[in-house]
Amino acid sequence: MKKLLPALALVCLSISSNAQTVGTVDELFSGFLSMSSPQCQGGGEAQAKRYESNGQLAEAHSIRGGVKMLCECMPAKITEIRKNLSKAEKSRRISEADFSKNYLPAAMNPCVGEQLRSTYGSGCAERFARFTSKSASFCSCMSRKLAEVPDAEISDVGRASADYLPAVADAKRRGQPEPEKPAVLQAFGAIEASCMKE
Repeated sequence: MKKLLPALALVCLSISSNAQTVGTVDELFSGFLSMSSPQCQGGGEAQAKRYESNGQLAEAHSIRGGVKMLCECMPAKITEIRKNLSKAEKSRRISEADFSKNYLPAAMNPCVGEQLRSTYGSGCAERFARFTSKSASFCSCMSRKLAEVPDAEISDVGRASADYLPAVADAKRRGQPEPEKPAVLQAFGAIEASCMKE
């Protein structure tokens, strides 16, 4: 279900790092919040409503989930993290690449995990009815299997999507075959395929 991956890719694209950028840990947290703020001004809701008007309930939920993840969950996690950092840690100067690797996962991973799992929670059967006549069993299966997947692995799906989806779009524009899907996306697809059979 390719339409569900952009919500995960949304956050990962938003934190694409620039190895040349250097700042204190606290400055980089502030920078991330400032960078994500323009994406939280209602555009996501308008897009979600367009999907809903076309009966695309799963896609609408995915868009809303991505916005909630970026605009509510992650800022709250970042606030909590910053409160627990010492002054020395906040003042430590690091590259944006190191920041994305060593600090953001504590905020990003639980939010990405929460968002994806919510996709298969309340209202899931209705959202996926257009994909399968056994949507209730599909949702139950996905919910059960994703409960066993660590948040960090779900974040890997988002990061892979952030690279893969633009590459697919570029290949289509050029009239070329789609690039090979990364292993982590293949694994996620295999989970979906197995649940479709239940």
